[in-house]
Amino acid sequence: MKEIGLTERFERALTMATRLHRAQIRKGTERTPVPYLAHLLEVTAIVLGESVPEDVVIAALLHDGPEDAGGLPVRDQIRERFGDRVAEIVDGCTDAHQTPKPPWIERKEQYLARLGRSDDFDILLVKCADCLSNARATLRDYRLKGDEVWNRFTGMPCASCQRSWYASVREALRPLGQSASCFAELDQAVSALLNETRPSDSTDHVHMPMPEVAVVSAEDFEDPLVAGFDPRHRCPLCSHVPIAPADGSGRDCPNCGHRWEIR
Repeated sequence: MKEIGLTERFERALTMATRLHRAQIRKGTERTPVPYLAHLLEVTAIVLGESVPEDVVIAALLHDGPEDAGGLPVRDQIRERFGDRVAEIVDGCTDAHQTPKPPWIERKEQYLARLGRSDDFDILLVKCADCLSNARATLRDYRLKGDEVWNRFTGMPCASCQRSWYASVREALRPLGQSASCFAELDQAVSALLNETRPSDSTDHVHMPMPEVAVVSAEDFEDPLVAGFDPRHRCPLCSHVPIAPADGSGRDCPNCGHRWEIR
């Protein structure tokens, strides 16, 4: 049987995640509490399905630690216990470390700009799994409760802003393309959410603008400038996912610059 690649490091990460989030519940489950760990385990399961190194799986499990359970001290604990790569991915999925957090729209727009500049496949993958888990929960509960679902977002209880947030994350993650199966699921979930919900008519705050939707054809996924990640061949030096040139001549690591031939 092929080894699945999880070691005692994953067990330690699971223990850390449990301790960090044991008192938290998922938004909207106050009457019948669902432990927040359910979200972390769902994100981790999605990432595990993409056949990635253990560092990425651990980062998925701990991705909300700094943002929701302690800020920079928790990020530093993650680095100390699990290494620079795990901390780097967690950092890439964190929109703010400080408490109190900056205003919602300002914070989200700054994070979206940072996410849109990332060429780190693993950061985009974990964020995709995170957004997919949240979009599924929001869509499921909207179908049960209607517009009441927006009240759970205490930082910004606005249908328009939440719809724009999900749509904007999807566009920032579009470079994953066909290189991550969970992106297709995210695309479907966000499309369903946008089709079934309606914008808010409130005028008491500024609304986050809806992003322009990229029109990408199947042929575009052969273009490395559109979706050039090649998760089949990680860099042999630093384990980052390379950019695949259209001619198939080799691979360039977006992290360390190493280039190697695929035989």
